[in-house]
Amino acid sequence: MEQVLPFVFSLLMVGQTSVMILPDSPAPADLPVAMFTGLPEEKMKELAPEGTVRLWRNIFLFKLGERQVMVDAGLGDQSSPFVKAFPRGGQEVPRPDVILLTHLHADHLGGLLDGDDARFPDAKVYMAKPALEHWKSATGDRAQMTQKIFKAYGDRVLGFDDGEEIIPGLFGRFAFGHTPGHALFETADILFVGDLLHGASLQFAYPDICASFDMDKPAAVAQRKLWLKRAADSGKPIAGCHLPHIGKVKAQGEGFEFESL
Repeated sequence: MEQVLPFVFSLLMVGQTSVMILPDSPAPADLPVAMFTGLPEEKMKELAPEGTVRLWRNIFLFKLGERQVMVDAGLGDQSSPFVKAFPRGGQEVPRPDVILLTHLHADHLGGLLDGDDARFPDAKVYMAKPALEHWKSATGDRAQMTQKIFKAYGDRVLGFDDGEEIIPGLFGRFAFGHTPGHALFETADILFVGDLLHGASLQFAYPDICASFDMDKPAAVAQRKLWLKRAADSGKPIAGCHLPHIGKVKAQGEGFEFESL
């Protein structure tokens, strides 16, 4: 049963876990279908006759044991319902003490900052070790935000290895392709898949399709097929940052179907 909360948040029971879905934008975006490749142009037009593909931006918050865990942190734009939920000196939802970053694109980490300060000063921030090692020494425009985050959070920014149990009952899984440090997170009840998919209307049925955001497209395709098959075989629900809802994956021909819980 889904319960609607303030700021258009929703609460969903997934197995024994109550997952809060926090939108990072007031409404989903429409991406030009030209931003996706992997099928002939005629087939892409058939799949997206309006010429656009819907993309959501979601953040997830749940309790595991005594820990409040958040997956990703959004763009940090002041219009974001997520940002409005954590005003200075107050809060509308529980503050996380564990933050998991699937990767370090701006739309997944900007909300960690309030100006140049940590929005969650008591939280530990976890990312895949290869991503941490790369961005700690990176320079240039794209590294400016990550450097601010490393400064704001200090030694509370931590890396994890593939398969590592980050806290009891929660595991980090490497799934490189979308970025060289892209990771998933898994509990007994749910698999958080980050940017494994960007266009639900295209990529479940045709997992060979990639968005232009995927840095290593062959690796992204391989990881997408691998993890969608694992989700279909196990029956474990998935939550993706750019998916419309939490749901289950089912095999369908050479692709998959995605059904809301």
